[in-house]
Amino acid sequence: MFFVAEENTKIIGSLSLVSNKIPTRQKVWIEDVIVDKDARRRGIGKELML
Repeated sequence: MFFVAEENTKIIGSLSLVSNKIPTRQKVWIEDVIVDKDARRRGIGKELML
């Protein structure tokens, strides 16, 4: 899965969510949290993870 954060139709952040089914359970993890340099320190990465 791929999630994006937009502001005024411009993508300012993204996050990849990876899922893998193994015999004992479903494993999910977050990869590649990226926030545009000009949008940093505003909580965008944290919001993507909620």
